[in-house]
Amino acid sequence: MSILKFEDGYPSPKEIKGFVEYLLMFYGADPKYDAVYPEVAMTEEDAIKVTEIYLNGEYECVDKGFHLWGGGDTLDRETCRFEIFENRNYPNL
Repeated sequence: MSILKFEDGYPSPKEIKGFVEYLLMFYGADPKYDAVYPEVAMTEEDAIKVTEIYLNGEYECVDKGFHLWGGGDTLDRETCRFEIFENRNYPNL
């Protein structure tokens, strides 16, 4: 395991907000998002928390020994979905 590293620096607050919205467009519980996979039932609080977990977490990677933030791409989104399933048993998520 190694710490998440960023090629172009840590994502800006605007990028993080956009990524949270992207998560909710795919997994949001609220009908206003018209989510692709509403059964995941991700709340806005979940999306913010899981993004924080992802950005500050440690991830194993086969490429150069560290995991790169993809700018909020599909791999980033799917990793967050996995994190939601892993962390739903914890009361703070």
